[in-house]
Amino acid sequence: MWRITRLLVATDLSERSQRAFERAIQLKSQAGATVTLLHAVEPGLFPAIGEERYADAEDFLRDQIAALPEDKRAGVTCDIRVGEPFTTIIDEAHKQNAELIVLGQPAKGGLKELFIGTTTERVVR
Repeated sequence: MWRITRLLVATDLSERSQRAFERAIQLKSQAGATVTLLHAVEPGLFPAIGEERYADAEDFLRDQIAALPEDKRAGVTCDIRVGEPFTTIIDEAHKQNAELIVLGQPAKGGLKELFIGTTTERVVR
């Protein structure tokens, strides 16, 4: 029987992503898997802004993990990368041999999403 051992949760630090993280923790508990909480900081920012966003995201994700009950924290890590979200998600999933990628519900799209799709649609493709 196939068993999930590695989950990758991509987060944009929104409430939608929080629900995805909560679901991944449920799956982790059921399957005994590890979970990596991943956030992609957009590339091309001025260095000071990029560093601040990176640090803020890292603090936020560590707080999310620390807020879990102690018995659910084991095997949960966070990872921050600089890059386009969809390529970062795919690259990290391959690097970690993740069997499942958990994503939050897409935001209500704008014109950009109409033409290129949401991050979720792009990851699935």
